[in-house]
Amino acid sequence: MNGCLQMLLLGLGFLVVIAIIGFFMKSQDDDLRAYGIAQIEALGIDQDKKLISLALAEHGHLRAANSGTRVSKKSLNTVSEEDYWSALQREMKGELQKLKGSADPKEIAGDRYLYRALEEGAFYVLEFDKIGKYEKSKFWTSPEEGETPTETEKGNWEISSSSLVLKPAGGSGTSREFLLMSRLGFIVKTSTTSAEYWKKSP
Repeated sequence: MNGCLQMLLLGLGFLVVIAIIGFFMKSQDDDLRAYGIAQIEALGIDQDKKLISLALAEHGHLRAANSGTRVSKKSLNTVSEEDYWSALQREMKGELQKLKGSADPKEIAGDRYLYRALEEGAFYVLEFDKIGKYEKSKFWTSPEEGETPTETEKGNWEISSSSLVLKPAGGSGTSREFLLMSRLGFIVKTSTTSAEYWKKSP
């Protein structure tokens, strides 16, 4: 019994340490994200370009911070605003190059897209078929093969002008305007101040 109790206490201690480390990393990520958003807001660029920049920065979870490495982050105090913005800009430039050009919005039919809602901390996978149906699955962690989604929504989709309209079964439709699009993904406007980067998933 003493051995079992020791193992139990050791396991609980390990979980507490993991939780503390996770909380610290999340707090650091949140600080970096807020810092990056402030940098973009300060640029004075037009609204659409700012939304595209924010969508790409959030999608990448600010991977470009601290010389583009997420694993070996430095303290924010050791990173100058110029260095931070230069790294973030390089990251976004690479993503924008992938999106260079335009595509017919109807080409999303039959494809699978991935995006992340950072406010929720959830990933979404959207699958569109050619007969106008879609399925949106919500994952609280990375949607790797074999994981089960926490929520699934099904409905119809259609293209209206430059917008994608999703009409869930039994619910009201939502329209999202395309800000930028290619065969590799697209950025959609979700409100006057926010946008999301939907990336084609293999």
